[in-house]
Amino acid sequence: LTIFFFQAIFTFAQDSKKSYTITGTLLNYPAKSVYLKAMVRGDDMVIRYPIIDSAKVKDYKFVLSKDTVLADPAWATSLHYKDSVTNKTINIPFISSKLLLGKEPDLHTDFTLENAVMHVEGDLAKYKGVKLTGSKQTNFMMEYGLISTAQLNRANKTIDSLKANANVDDLSKARNTRNTLVEGFRKKIIDNPSSWVTMLSIYQGAKRFEVEELEKLIKLFDTEVLETTTGKDFQKYIDQKKLLSLNQTFLDFEYVDVNKKKFKLNDVKGKNGTLVIFWASWCVPCREEIPQLKEFHKINAPKGISLVSISTDQSEKAWKKAVSEEKMPWPSLSNLPNHYKTVLSKYNIQAIPAMFLLDKDNKIVLSNFNDLDLLNQKAVLLVK
Repeated sequence: LTIFFFQAIFTFAQDSKKSYTITGTLLNYPAKSVYLKAMVRGDDMVIRYPIIDSAKVKDYKFVLSKDTVLADPAWATSLHYKDSVTNKTINIPFISSKLLLGKEPDLHTDFTLENAVMHVEGDLAKYKGVKLTGSKQTNFMMEYGLISTAQLNRANKTIDSLKANANVDDLSKARNTRNTLVEGFRKKIIDNPSSWVTMLSIYQGAKRFEVEELEKLIKLFDTEVLETTTGKDFQKYIDQKKLLSLNQTFLDFEYVDVNKKKFKLNDVKGKNGTLVIFWASWCVPCREEIPQLKEFHKINAPKGISLVSISTDQSEKAWKKAVSEEKMPWPSLSNLPNHYKTVLSKYNIQAIPAMFLLDKDNKIVLSNFNDLDLLNQKAVLLVK
C-alpha cells in the first residue's frame, strides 16, 4: 500500500500560545551552528527534510525557538551540524527515554517536535547520544513507536472468511479476539490521553475499525490533541466514514476520462454491481495488481459487474501516460485539474490501491478495501 499521510508534516498556525523552544547544552560540540530539520511530503509524494530553523552555538549552548504555534507535532524531526573538515551533515543521536537495566540505551536519529519547552544535553565526546527532556510526545514515541493495527486487520480478514464458510463457533471466537484488540486500543488511550502518536496510529488504521468504535475512541483523547490538524482530520474522517459504511449509497461523482468526457457513477455502473478502484500512476502496488483486475474484469464483466478506475494523480500528463500504458478495458477517470486531495477526503482514502464494491443499486458491499480474494468471494454473491 502507498500511504497518503504526512503531506505537509511541518505546519504552523497563528495562535497566542507559545510554540516550541529547544535549549541545548552540548559539550565538545564541533560546530558553530545547529540546524533543525523536519520531514515534509509534497504533492509529488517525495519526502524531503528541509531545514526549518537554526541557531548559533556559543560556549556549547544554543536556543531554537518560534513565535507561531505548530498545527501538528512533527514526529520525524532531527538536529544536525556540518562537519567543518568533510562538510558532511552529521545527525545528533538521542538516547531513548526507556532505559533497560544492564543494557546500552537505544539511540534514535529523530524526535517529535511539539509546542513545548524542550532541553537537549550531553557530551558528544563522551557519550554516543544526547538526552532530550520536555517532550512527552517524544518519550511516548521512543518507548512505544507507532501503534500497529495489523493484528486488527488480520482479525477482520479472519471474520470475513468465517462468515463465508458459516462456521458459527469459530466466528464467535474470532469476534471475541477482535473485541479484545479493540479494548487494547481503548486502554492505551485511557493510559495516554494526550498522546498524539496514539491518535495518529489509530487514524492511520482507521479503516480497520467500525465507525461506532472510532466514535468512542476519539472521545477519550484530550482536547489539546483533538485540536491538532491530525485530530481535526480524524474527526472529519469519522464523519465521512458514516457515509461510506456498508449498505450506504456510494457517493456520486462527475469525473472525466483522458478525452475530457464526463462520467457519473450511473454512467459506468454494472447491471449487477460495480467495482470502484482508486489508484495513481506513481503507485507501484496499484500498477502491479492491474493484471489481476483485468482477469477479474474478464470473468465478471459478462456477468454484469463493471469496473471504473479513479486516479489520485496530481499530474495529468503522468495519469494519461499510465492509462495509455496499462490499456485497462474499463473507464479510467480523474478529477484533474482539480486537486487529488478532494478525491481522497471525499472517499476517505488513506492508502492506495483502495476499492469499493457496490451492488446493482450502488449500495456499498465492501468499503475501502484491497483484498482480491475477498473481492472474488463477494462478487460471486452479487451475480447469484
